[in-house]
Amino acid sequence: MVARWHFPQIPTLRLPRSTTMPANLFQMFYTPVFAPWRWDREHLTPNDILYPKLMDSYQNMPKDILRWHVVANTAVKEVPKAVMRERLRRRLREAFRDALKQLGYDWHGRVLQPGQATGQPLNDLKGTWEIHCRGRAGLDCEFLELVNYAKSAVSAVDKSCKQHAGIVRKVGREAQWWEGVSA
Repeated sequence: MVARWHFPQIPTLRLPRSTTMPANLFQMFYTPVFAPWRWDREHLTPNDILYPKLMDSYQNMPKDILRWHVVANTAVKEVPKAVMRERLRRRLREAFRDALKQLGYDWHGRVLQPGQATGQPLNDLKGTWEIHCRGRAGLDCEFLELVNYAKSAVSAVDKSCKQHAGIVRKVGREAQWWEGVSA
């Protein structure tokens, strides 16, 4: 019998159009459940040399927070220098951190002070969120424009969390992918 490894897919997160930012600046992937990063998927087979290390790290991660990160390697053609891509990644990460803070969340999507930031009750954000930068517009635009765009992205994640809040997934311990047991 061949073991099948089922991981939650990370679908594309659709955002409302922005009048100030280009439409193809970011590509965002979000799922409201705990999932492996997209680049780790090829190493999550039992015969891979990195498998024990990755499974150990995924087993020890908290499952009830928002895990997110920014990837700037997809902008290699537009930004050929690694130093500039790192600056772009850092700038976007800070913009998203500021957007989370302004909307009342901490780095991991937990509510800082319930109801204080927006006047309405907030729920913790959960899941896996990847932000891929696709161009150099993040370097050329104003930081406040980036923060406003990031706010719309955080609002989209919040909306997705609220849509999936009623879904309770009862998965047996043997069926959880991070436990290393096939379904």
